[in-house]
Formats: sequence, C-alpha cells, structure tokens
Amino acid sequence: MGREVENLIKENMELLDMKNALNIVKNDLIARVDELSSENAILRDEVHSLEMVRVKMGDTITKLEEEVKTVKQKLAEKEAEAEEEEVPLAQRKRFTRMEMQRVLIDRNMYK
Repeated sequence: MGREVENLIKENMELLDMKNALNIVKNDLIARVDELSSENAILRDEVHSLEMVRVKMGDTITKLEEEVKTVKQKLAEKEAEAEEEEVPLAQRKRFTRMEMQRVLIDRNMYK
C-alpha cells in the first residue's frame, strides 16, 4: 500500500507540473491573442484611413482628367483657329463673327 501511495503522490506531482506548464502556455497564448487583437485593430484603422485616401485620390484624379480633357479641347480649338488665321481670307470657307460683322456693317453703309 505504501508503494501505491508513493505512486499516487508521484503521479500527483507530475500532474501538478503538467498543470503549471499548461497554465504558462495558456497565459502566453492569451497574451499573444491580446497582442494580435490590438495589432488587428490598428491595421483595420490604417486600412480605413488608406481607403479614405484612395477615395480622395480617385476624386482628384477624376477632376484632373476632366481638366486635362477640357484643356485639350481648348488647345484643339485654338490650334484650329490658328490654322484658320493662317489661311488667307479669300481661301477661307467660313466667316468668323468679326468678319461677318464687318461685312454687314460695310453692306449697311452702302444702302
């Protein structure tokens, strides 16, 4: 019977050591979960702020693309006007407003 008691005491000590080791591992895992949870929250906030920046940049890009489009259109109009001005008046197919006004004023003066 003494041997059984000694075996039970030895087994109890081993179980207590195992319990202590498991508690240490459990506490380490809980600390790691807390660390990862806080890191996850920080990264979520960062993703949210970067998403807002992306939306703002997208709006800015859209506005700048529209501005580039209007500037290109104005440039094309100016180039067309410059080409028109290079052609002599006799060879032009269309009158500009100023030329039409001048023609009408001249015509009205002779009436």
